[in-house]
Amino acid sequence: MIVPRWTPSTALLLALLALGSVSACGTQDTQVKCARTIVGRAEGPCMVRFDGEGSSTATVLGRDIKLLDTRPDRVTLSVAGAQITVSTDESEAQEANLNIRVLSIGPKTVVVRFSEVDV
Repeated sequence: MIVPRWTPSTALLLALLALGSVSACGTQDTQVKCARTIVGRAEGPCMVRFDGEGSSTATVLGRDIKLLDTRPDRVTLSVAGAQITVSTDESEAQEANLNIRVLSIGPKTVVVRFSEVDV
């Protein structure tokens, strides 16, 4: 019987590949960019560009985000199942241990910045 041998470097490589897939992801109607990724996990602020013409979803810093409504001065999001409205004149709002800031609302795109709450 042949038993595969796993070296520490092989195990580490497989672990990094597995973790890399959960950092931040968007769909065809969103783009997610995070400042840095450490061991496959997104860290630091993430910018999300939502398609402002419909329901857009993304997974950011481990939380599911959905764009629910867009107005000229505010957006309504579902963040980890909780609904929150954030206006463009707010410095930051908080939900699900995330700081949320609306950077821009345009006719076709909405850009929102997400970062982890400092503990």
